[in-house]
Amino acid sequence: MQSLDQEPPPVALFDERSAEYTAAFQTLVRCDPDGSREALRVLQAVVGARSSSTRCVDWGAGTGRLTRELCRRFDVVYAVEPSAPMRERLEENAPGAHRIAGTLTDVTLPERCGIAVLSHVLYHVPDHLWGPTVVRLARQLTGDGVLLVAMKHPDTGCNAMLEAFGAERFDLYRIAKTLRHHPELTLEMRSAPGRLVTSSLEETMQIARFMLCDRTPAAFSRLPTEREFAAYVREVFWDEQRGRGAGTWSRCSRWYGSIRGGRTGKRHDAHAGLARCLTGPGRTRREYPFDSARRAFECGGRGPSARDPDVHVE
Repeated sequence: MQSLDQEPPPVALFDERSAEYTAAFQTLVRCDPDGSREALRVLQAVVGARSSSTRCVDWGAGTGRLTRELCRRFDVVYAVEPSAPMRERLEENAPGAHRIAGTLTDVTLPERCGIAVLSHVLYHVPDHLWGPTVVRLARQLTGDGVLLVAMKHPDTGCNAMLEAFGAERFDLYRIAKTLRHHPELTLEMRSAPGRLVTSSLEETMQIARFMLCDRTPAAFSRLPTEREFAAYVREVFWDEQRGRGAGTWSRCSRWYGSIRGGRTGKRHDAHAGLARCLTGPGRTRREYPFDSARRAFECGGRGPSARDPDVHVE
């Protein structure tokens, strides 16, 4: 009989604050050619024309790729990042940003911001705390401020990998459960295509391991062994004949949730904050005006009503 001690060890995961984790993140950034541009396009569609004097914050700024672009557009940009190795690269990539060491839960900005970005950071927050975290950040906005939250789409290959090994997929829409209790906030959801371009098995493995770290080891009902993990990546994410990442790897669509404040003092339906992402009874699909190729995600719930002050129908 085989004892538990004889079972093969699970796959090795990165420590989030290690140099290896930072290196894997840099590989991900390099293999995601559209990430910052796509986020900026969505941000422009959401906030419209804003003065360069608008205060901006990048929550979980990482190595500063998006922060750098924000600094080119706005005079004052705060960059919040808890990881020391990440902050070192942040200083190199966005020297004009006001860097703040801290997390989403312990940092209070020195002033309210008109634009806030939370891009692919909620993976590091327990799912049940997403709603309260987003509300906390939204409370640091100006009256006309917007918080843009980005996350991988639930149907991406990365989420499928988590599920294959017994962990839950990430689903940004769960923040709506909290926001329905905050009618002063308005939520709008958008989906946009994305892609990862890997040209070697080594970097494909590195990024897949990085994505696996989005869940803690305890979140997996069956954390794979190193051999099982490598076999999965080869079979699902790698195209041996073409020598590049497979189609399931390259299709990496994203969800964006934009949250607006400034509704205090008005009486309205407690569900009105969700109306901006609904376009008809039941489950529906619609195109958003900022790009005819971008489609809204499917979501359930009641359709918008003319009585709802936050209804957004075009």
